[in-house]
Amino acid sequence: MGLGCFSCGKGFSGDTNAILRRYKEEYEQKGIVRYFYKEETNGSIKIVRESGFKTIFKTKIKPNFSKGAEYSHISEFKGL
Repeated sequence: MGLGCFSCGKGFSGDTNAILRRYKEEYEQKGIVRYFYKEETNGSIKIVRESGFKTIFKTKIKPNFSKGAEYSHISEFKGL
C-alpha cells in the first residue's frame, strides 16, 4: 500500500478509488453512510455500511491497530 494519507486514497487501486468516489457521491446526494477500512498495513480495502460498522470496528479494526488497521468515514475520502 505504501505510506500516505489513508483517506486520500493514495496507494489504492484505480478501481477502489472509483468505487469510493461513487460511494462518496451517493453519501452527498442520498446520505448513505459508509466506512472504508483495512485490517492491517498491507490489507485490502473493505467497505461497510454504517449499520455494520460498529461490529466491524470492535471485531476487525480495533484489535488490529497495532498491525496497521485504519478506517475512514466516506465523507473523508479525498480520492487523490
